[in-house]
Amino acid sequence: MGFVYDPKISVSLYHTVGVGQRKSPRIVSRIGPPRTKIAVADLGDSDHADRVPAEREVPWFRSAAALMLAAGLHVLIAMIAAAVVLAERREDPPVVDVALPAAEVIPKKLPPPPPEKNNLTFTAASGSTAEVLLEAAAAVVSIPIPDVLPSDDAIDFGGGGGGLGLGFGGGIGKLGGADFFGIPAGGGASSLALVLDVSGSMISLGDDGIQAMKDQVDKTLTGLDPIARFNLFTFAGEADGFRERSVSATEENRKAARFFLRDYLVRNSGFSETRTARFGNGGADDKGIRYVPITGGDFRDLEGSAGSTRIELGVLAAMRDKPEVIFVLSDGEPSSSIDGKRMTGDVLIKIIEENRDRNYGRFSKLTIHTISVGGIGGNGKRFLRGLARAFGGRYSNVDLKNL
Repeated sequence: MGFVYDPKISVSLYHTVGVGQRKSPRIVSRIGPPRTKIAVADLGDSDHADRVPAEREVPWFRSAAALMLAAGLHVLIAMIAAAVVLAERREDPPVVDVALPAAEVIPKKLPPPPPEKNNLTFTAASGSTAEVLLEAAAAVVSIPIPDVLPSDDAIDFGGGGGGLGLGFGGGIGKLGGADFFGIPAGGGASSLALVLDVSGSMISLGDDGIQAMKDQVDKTLTGLDPIARFNLFTFAGEADGFRERSVSATEENRKAARFFLRDYLVRNSGFSETRTARFGNGGADDKGIRYVPITGGDFRDLEGSAGSTRIELGVLAAMRDKPEVIFVLSDGEPSSSIDGKRMTGDVLIKIIEENRDRNYGRFSKLTIHTISVGGIGGNGKRFLRGLARAFGGRYSNVDLKNL
């Protein structure tokens, strides 16, 4: 019996001989690569025929191991070759010396020293620590202060409100130690307004009393720092303003303020009323002194109102420029009315508060101080005291005749 070799099938043929028993050939097939060829002999029908041994088969895992070893050697050889090539390419390039021309040194031109005019110089007491530090620095620190503009050329920065508009904020333009009849203006503020009663009843204070009031105004303005700002307002049935906007407290502006007040409440050569009432809305009196005409019709809350002592009119006029401090001086209670109905003090204070909220904002730092003079009655004192209380200020009663 014989078999034909199939390269895809490995065949093992064996013949087992047993006692009284004969087994048929067993065929075992494996799928895999071709194996070693097997020689097959014709066994015939004899039960005692010898078994023909086949050539020994090579296990598959040994062939795989040989392939892996060969692949590993190829990879190792490739890595060695690549390392040699890279080493050759990493040779350092030649160094070329380049001679550069020497840099030209240009001396720096120093700015000229600051002018001596309007300079603040910080010095220290002899033997103090500050003096030692200044000597070590070998220099004197100076801060230039800009020239103050004349009153007619002053820039309008919108009045008070905390800053002066010159880049210094509220830190330099202070009211200093100025006061009005003993009430401090407040060093932290930068602008103030004085609101003065010039109604006919003030004549009762006498010439000395009137002059004492004017002298106190001049003293207050003189106590201001030159960069602080101020304005003046007078009231009776109408009101006058010194300037449309506040001005810096220079000597020139203080002198102009003295001329502005000079003719008020003077029996023969002056007048016991406002310029607006006497000269109208022209803006200058018969002597050429400038003023700002103010009437109740300038404010919607006072439109159609009238009276002879219009304290609220003077205050509302001062608030338009948003000063931080307002001083009010009067010898009587307000007499404003609308359509013949008297406006109470509480109503007038409410109107002032509403205008404050519109001009400044509800949480403003406006402070109003009040001073009563002469034979003021109880209602006048209550109004001035209530006005000061509503705006966080102080109230004082002053006897001008005994100053």
